[in-house]
This record gives sequence, C-alpha cells and structure tokens, in this order.
Amino acid sequence: MDVDELKNDNMSGALEICVKAAGILQYEIERIDIATGEGLQSRLLDLGIKIIISQPRMAPLYNLVNEVLLACEKSGDPEMFRKSAKGLVDDFLIRLSASEKAILRQCENLIRSPARIATYSRSSTVIKTLLALFDSGVLAEVLLCESRPMLEGKRAAAELAASGLPVSFFVDAAMDEMVACCDLVLVGADSFSEEKLINKIGTKALTLVARQRQKPVYALATMPKFL
Repeated sequence: MDVDELKNDNMSGALEICVKAAGILQYEIERIDIATGEGLQSRLLDLGIKIIISQPRMAPLYNLVNEVLLACEKSGDPEMFRKSAKGLVDDFLIRLSASEKAILRQCENLIRSPARIATYSRSSTVIKTLLALFDSGVLAEVLLCESRPMLEGKRAAAELAASGLPVSFFVDAAMDEMVACCDLVLVGADSFSEEKLINKIGTKALTLVARQRQKPVYALATMPKFL
C-alpha cells in the first residue's frame, strides 16, 4: 500500500488506517541507505506529512509519525536509527492491540446481561468488541444504520451478520427508531481530546438522539487516539 491508497481508504477504521500507515513507514525505513543515510530526515519528514494529510482526522497517525521523527532526530547513525525506528513502530502496534484488549475488559464489566447495542459507521475496535461480547453471551443484538455518505454501517452490518451476530439494519432517517430499540450505544473515534471527540459524520446526531431517548452512549477509543 502507498500513501495514495491510504488517502482513498474511506471504509477502514482509525486503527486499521494506522496499521496500514505503519506498514508504509516500515517499508521506507527498510530502504534507508545505511552507508550514507543521505536525506534520511527530510525523506521521513516528507513521508510523515503525506501520511498525516492523507487522513487528517486520525490522531494515531500524528502520534506514530511524531515518534518516528523524534527517533530520527536523536540518532545520527542510520543503522542505529533503522533498528530503533522499527522497534518503535512495532511497539506502537503492540500498544494499539493492548489498548483494544483493555477496552474489551471495560465493556465486559459494563455490560452484565444480554443487551441490544446500537452503533454507527464502522469502527474496527467496536466490531472486535461486539464480536467478543457476543461470544461472552452478553450481546443480544446489534443495531446499525447506513452511515451515509460512504455507507460504512452497511459494511459493518454485513461483517457482523456473516459472523453469526443478530443484526437489525436501519436507514439513517430511522435513527430515532433504532435508538428507541437499543439499551446503549457504542461508537468509535478517529481522535479525542479533553474537550471533544471526532468521529464519522452523523455521530453527533446519534448522540443527540440517544440523549433525548435517555440511552447511554460510550465511545471506544485507544490512547494513541488522544491529542
């Protein structure tokens, strides 16, 4: 995958995008000329900027690129940098995986009995959590709507149904009816800070409907998404 493909990826979740970006960085790191290290910092800076611009709402990309560039600044030896940078990227991906497992533990503590859970768009973290909750016997049904304009919700519904989960699918205009039928709402996040959460268009409308219906809403977000 290259940066252009990353830019045109409108269906993957933030963590999936981050894994793909990590692969692009790892490929470039492998191509470093150990003999000279010529243009190393400028090449990685240029690539890092392109990666961030390709998906500017995805906070993990900022954090991943920043860690690699800082390692480049601190190391004057190309071979030493290659080893440390590869280790940084691998460690970043390990932390992503660990964060997802921590989210699942929190959800298992939160949901004690079979629940009907509504979600929106397609978050890989939410998908994995729903699958695990279903295996644990505390998920009765998943409710999704289209998530226009890219219809990520349609893809998520198909994935979950193919895995054997009971799924009800709604058009976006029936979002209120969907929320009325659920016990709680789980959404993903592209990034978050102390003041706000950024996710796919339509998430705000869903949370407002849930507030009106007095249904709890939880955002599942790993720490690398924090800005």
